[in-house]
Amino acid sequence: MSDILRADLLERMRHARADLEGMFRAFDEGDAAKVGVTVDWSVHDLCAHMVGWQEEFLRKADSLAGPFPERPDYDVDEFNVASVKSRRGQPWNQVREAWGITLRNIAHHVNGAPPERLEMGQLYRGFLEGIALTHQFEHLGQMNSWMKKLGIRAAD
Repeated sequence: MSDILRADLLERMRHARADLEGMFRAFDEGDAAKVGVTVDWSVHDLCAHMVGWQEEFLRKADSLAGPFPERPDYDVDEFNVASVKSRRGQPWNQVREAWGITLRNIAHHVNGAPPERLEMGQLYRGFLEGIALTHQFEHLGQMNSWMKKLGIRAAD
């Protein structure tokens, strides 16, 4: 069962990554810097925000055991602001590359994770799905809307 679950998680992660990767590649430095994908963020900022959460998962992954808590032990809004701010000034290609690298590292970690951590209700799985799946798909929808507004098509 755990091998099927692991394969399913990895496949869903791969799908989300492929879709966003094509969208990100369609943006040059100038378009990636335009605010509008969210009220306050550019595509560059959105990607930086995702990198921050992916790095946070990787920092905590080995200690993520036990049941998923009702509330996070940190201020999500402060974390988001800090993640975006920490990558401002970095070239778009560097931020985009960091996004891909951290997702590949998460997939590698999932491949080696103990099976019990992949079970429903476990902290590891909850954080993983939140960061590498739900989060990616949420921003995929925002990216899709923004690209339509700008008249930009995803790269193949």
